[in-house]
Amino acid sequence: VGFAIAAYFIRPAPPSSIRMATGAPGGAYAAFGEQFKAALAVDGIDVELIETSGSLDNLRLLSSNDDNVDVAFLQGGIGNKDEHPDLVSLASLYPEPLWLFVRTDKRLSPSRGLADFRIAIGAKGSGTSVLVENLLSLSYDDDAVERVHLGGAAAAKALMAGNVDAAIYVGGNTAVIQNLMTTPGIDLTPFPRTETFPRLFHFLSVETLPEGIIDLKKNIPPRLVTMLSTTANLVAHEDLHPAIASLLLRAASKIHGGGGLFSAPGEFPSTRYVDFPISDDAARYFEKGPSFLQRYLPFWAANLVQRMIVMLIPIVTLLLPLVRFAPPFHRWRVRRRIYR
Repeated sequence: VGFAIAAYFIRPAPPSSIRMATGAPGGAYAAFGEQFKAALAVDGIDVELIETSGSLDNLRLLSSNDDNVDVAFLQGGIGNKDEHPDLVSLASLYPEPLWLFVRTDKRLSPSRGLADFRIAIGAKGSGTSVLVENLLSLSYDDDAVERVHLGGAAAAKALMAGNVDAAIYVGGNTAVIQNLMTTPGIDLTPFPRTETFPRLFHFLSVETLPEGIIDLKKNIPPRLVTMLSTTANLVAHEDLHPAIASLLLRAASKIHGGGGLFSAPGEFPSTRYVDFPISDDAARYFEKGPSFLQRYLPFWAANLVQRMIVMLIPIVTLLLPLVRFAPPFHRWRVRRRIYR
């Protein structure tokens, strides 16, 4: 009975492969997916990378019962636990600031902000367009701001040509953003009410871009810019194997723990700025780090020993009465010889 109960509580062995939804080829999510794949391959776990169009596509794949995607990168503000109760966050990985580029001949009004602007808010269905649409809807009437579904290089081209008054990007310091930073007539501007939105949404924060950080010689940007920021999150199914979750978080620490343009070393990965509840396994990892066995043993050996420890319970249960019975039994055998 003891062995039967212990066997019930032993978790199955971790899978030898998982599927990870990343993003469009050439994007940040796709690049980080390759790094996660290389990190887990060291421990014998094969990561199949699924290229997608972005965060919304990743969320759809995670929520689908047919695609069997185990983990995905999601931009903050895309989903929530009420709509997807079976998803959990493993960690937020790094900040993704909101870059608002405005033509210098179309300045923001102190009172009306982006009202009467024609703004490129990202490709239709992208995570950028969803986040920006939510922010604009809270601040302006539907007809006060004209939304144009353009993103990437297409949005930059439209901004330079004067076809739009502003363009918004969410993400890191990409080649498109660097190009806009050095383009005459285009100005990087704080999003209106930057300090207000983080009080309303826990997945948002305020980041600062220091003067000259992009190019010290040319002093770009020419002044400190306060920026609204979300985060890139690692989201998984709630039934993701704990050993795989631990490996993913260990890889995340190596890949994102060194800091960057908008984060200090050791600030990420983090349990803050997430949309979905932090999984119990991730919370345990952030509190105590990798288990003792995982620190000193190869992954397969640590997992095997960890699972076998449960079987010690019925073994110890058997040994205790046997050990207590041994001395009386030995005395009885000695006395039996004497009696005979």
